[in-house]
Amino acid sequence: MPNQQVEVDEPTLQLIYKSIKDVADDDGWANLSTLGNHLATIKPDFDTRTYRRAKLSGLLQALDLFEIKLEGSQKFVRDFFPNPDFCRFLKTSTLILTRVYF
Repeated sequence: MPNQQVEVDEPTLQLIYKSIKDVADDDGWANLSTLGNHLATIKPDFDTRTYRRAKLSGLLQALDLFEIKLEGSQKFVRDFFPNPDFCRFLKTSTLILTRVYF
């Protein structure tokens, strides 16, 4: 499969991380629907299509920074890196994340 490339600016990544933390349960899991509603509330102009993804789950999968699980018909997401200071390494205004499929 070809590389998937997603350009996400630092403020958007920080928004996603903070939003997950805001709605997550004690184990760090956030219901994807609740997360989407929270993002729409705090940043009404947030649109996954800006990042060439039709759905929030597609964007999070393409970033490859989050663990996603399915329970029944509901999806949940959490940070692969439980350290909340993970975003400190982001130094540029745009971060290009590439996921290579072998």
